[in-house]
Amino acid sequence: MTSGHTRSCHGKSERMRTGLMFLLVTAGIVLSLLGYSTWLTVRSEQLFPPLGKFVEVDGLKLHYAEMGTGKPVVLLHGASGSLRDYVLSIFGDVARNHRAIAIDRPGHGYSDRVPANGWNPAVQAAQIRAGLQKLGVEKPLLVGHSWSGSVVLAYALAYPDEISGMVLLGAATHPWKGSPPKWYNRIATTPYIGDLFTRLLVTPIGQASIAGAIKNTFAPNSPPELYREQAGVSLVLRPANFRANAEDVINLRAFLAEQSKRYGEIGAPLTIVTGLQDRTVTPKIHSKALHAQVPHSKLVTFEGVGHMPHHVRPEAVTAEIEALLRAGSAHRAFQPVSVK
Repeated sequence: MTSGHTRSCHGKSERMRTGLMFLLVTAGIVLSLLGYSTWLTVRSEQLFPPLGKFVEVDGLKLHYAEMGTGKPVVLLHGASGSLRDYVLSIFGDVARNHRAIAIDRPGHGYSDRVPANGWNPAVQAAQIRAGLQKLGVEKPLLVGHSWSGSVVLAYALAYPDEISGMVLLGAATHPWKGSPPKWYNRIATTPYIGDLFTRLLVTPIGQASIAGAIKNTFAPNSPPELYREQAGVSLVLRPANFRANAEDVINLRAFLAEQSKRYGEIGAPLTIVTGLQDRTVTPKIHSKALHAQVPHSKLVTFEGVGHMPHHVRPEAVTAEIEALLRAGSAHRAFQPVSVK
């Protein structure tokens, strides 16, 4: 055997060992990330278990919390959230005089979502409506924050005679320019790659980003003390929840481009609440534009308030809910109200 042949065999052996070592290290990293992500997911569910009960709709569960008696008020949370956001803000205040029902939107918190087009606000509205019917809820007042403004408006357009009114809080209502989907939402919704991304990287990376995300959402206001510890924000980092949230966010603009053409059809009482310093859902593009399209609506603006008016001005928001319920079905032209 020649020395050249010996060196060739030795080189092949070294490459095989190097390749094997690379595969073992890669597998170790993948397994470690999967194990850590799984542990964080389990830990989040242990820290933030379901707060309420479940109602089943066509084999899918909707998680809801309920308290109080009287006229029903249904509270729907925004993106990257759950019903806990209301439990920490206006849920108890509303329940003093009414039947307050806070719901995890389909695909969020502990609620299932329709597999096909579950991101669609109209599909979510139909699923929520079916759940409310099973709970014996008739003509509820719908309250929608941020992303769920699209669901409340879709509900009003599809079932106009089945609601007593709407209160929107910093609601997304119209298409906006610029700001393409965040890179992590694009990856999360990419077939196959998205599954790896959400199962391996989202939870550990997201845990480090939660504090900054909360701060930005509340800006220019400060979040309530212990908000992160009590709101269960980390639940959105679970793989299925994160993917559902990404689908919601990516598809919303195109949906609103079509739905917003129909707002002139809305006949139910409508109060639109927005913080003038909202950096997440710009008042001019959304709340003020909706008010212009729905002549009988009432626009309430809060000076110095950002995207979370139900936390920053809970008494004022609850008062607007009470006012709309007292007004009943009487439609009238509202004048804008500015609150400092």
